[in-house]
Amino acid sequence: MDWVTLYSDQNTKTWLTWVFSKGTKEQCQVFCCALWVIWSSRNQTVHERKHASGRVLAQKIESYLAELEGVGKKKCTLKNARIQRLREEITEDTIHFDAAFDTNRSRSASGVIVRDRRGEMRVSKTTLHSNVSSPFLAEALTCLQAIKLGISLGLRSVTI
Repeated sequence: MDWVTLYSDQNTKTWLTWVFSKGTKEQCQVFCCALWVIWSSRNQTVHERKHASGRVLAQKIESYLAELEGVGKKKCTLKNARIQRLREEITEDTIHFDAAFDTNRSRSASGVIVRDRRGEMRVSKTTLHSNVSSPFLAEALTCLQAIKLGISLGLRSVTI
């Protein structure tokens, strides 16, 4: 993946556009998972003072990629889906969420993922927001999205 550093433009949007135009579907998946893991690790370092090694981050990237591959192959009947939902309702789920804020355009994006007790992804949701005045409001809107998603799933016991 070192090819993503070959483009020298300092504009993030232009660089990301270049990466997605040059990369294969698989390379773009790896790239997106790596960005997600690195950003999550950065947030844990800043907000929770938890540090992860490069090896741990690489393992998380591999785990996310394997999970994505499994989601694409998994087929469920309606009966199996109901049984799975009942099982998941009695276990504790974790909601992970984060926000991105664009000061120049007063916009933000919310990302929310719900994982079950085994760490398997149940649901993911992204939302775009306009007329957002501050990074604090962007984070608050993302928290609200996480809470609404938890309520809509009927979660009784949630760790945020």
